[in-house]
Amino acid sequence: IYAAALPHMDASRHSRSADTGLSAHLENLIKEYLRASGGKASSRDVGRYLAANGASRRGSKSALTELKEAYGSLLSFLRLRANLFAVLDEEGYGGHYGFEIKLKDK
Repeated sequence: IYAAALPHMDASRHSRSADTGLSAHLENLIKEYLRASGGKASSRDVGRYLAANGASRRGSKSALTELKEAYGSLLSFLRLRANLFAVLDEEGYGGHYGFEIKLKDK
C-alpha cells in the first residue's frame, strides 16, 4: 500500500539494482510457501517465511532483508511479478496490516 506512495520505495527504481539470482531465489521461496499453504497466504505470513529463510548471497541476514534492500517492500516485488502472483486485497486482508497473495496458475 505504502510502497507506491513513497518515492524512496519506488518498485521500478529498486528492481534495477536487484540481480536475477536474487529475483529467482525470492520467487522460489514465495512459490514454495504459497504451494504449501494451498495456493494463497497473507503477506504477513509470507514475510515471516522470508525472514526465517536464508539470503541468496553471503553476508545478508535473510531473504526478507534482501527483498527490502532491493525492492523496498514485498508488495513492490509482487507487483513486478504480476505474471506469477496476484495481490488480492491490498486494503487489509486479515486485519489492517497485510494483504492476501495468491499463486497464479500457469
